[in-house]
Amino acid sequence: MAKRRKVRVIIADDHEMIRKGLRSMLTSERSIQVVGEASSGAEAISLVNEENPDVVLMDLKMPGMDGLEATRRIRAEHPSVSVVILSAYVNETHMQDAATAGAAGYILKDSSKELIGDAVRAVHDGALFFSRSLAGSMAKGQWGFSPIPAQPRDLKTARNQLTPREQEVLKLLVEGLTNKEIGARLYIAELTVKKHVQSILSKLGVSDRTEAAVKTIRGEMVKSEAG
Repeated sequence: MAKRRKVRVIIADDHEMIRKGLRSMLTSERSIQVVGEASSGAEAISLVNEENPDVVLMDLKMPGMDGLEATRRIRAEHPSVSVVILSAYVNETHMQDAATAGAAGYILKDSSKELIGDAVRAVHDGALFFSRSLAGSMAKGQWGFSPIPAQPRDLKTARNQLTPREQEVLKLLVEGLTNKEIGARLYIAELTVKKHVQSILSKLGVSDRTEAAVKTIRGEMVKSEAG
C-alpha cells in the first residue's frame, strides 16, 4: 500500500505566538506538514501561490485584508485548497460569512490539538468540519441561515432534480461526512458516492461540496423525513 502524502498546511494569523503554538501542535501530527506562515490575508494569498498547500488555517480578524476576503480570493484562484477559519469565539454571523466565502470549516483558536488535526484532515478529504449538532442547528435555521428569496424557482427546480439517493447523500454531506463515511452509512461504494456528489454539484450549479452545503442550508433543499 502506498504511503499517504502528508497534508500540507499554511497558518495565517497576525499573532506570532498563535502561529508558533499552532505550528507546534501540528508538527506533532504525523499526517500533517506545516509549509508556511502568514501574518495577513495578503501574505496568505501570496504564500498559497508559492507553496500550493492543501489546507489553510485562516485567522478571521487580521489587519489589512481580513480572513474572509483572503478566503474568497484563495477559493476563487485555488479551488483545490481548503480553508478552515480560526476564531477566538463563536459568532453566528461570522460562521455564516465564512461558509459563504468558501471556508470548509470553522474552529476556535483554543481548540485541542486533536480537534485541529481532525479539522485539517477532514477538509482535506473533502468534508465540511462542522459538528453534527452544529450542522443540525444550521439546517434548522437556528444560526441565521434562511431561504434565499431571490431564487425560489431555481432552488425548487434543483431540489426536484435530485434523486432520492442524491437527497440522502446531500443530507450527509451537509452533516460533514466524507465520501467514505457516506458510503459506510448508506452501504454503497465510495466510488458510487463520488458519482452521486458529482451529479449533485452539477444539478445545484455549484463547483464544490462547500458551495453545495451552503446552498442547501440556506435554501433548505434537503427534504425532511416527513416530506
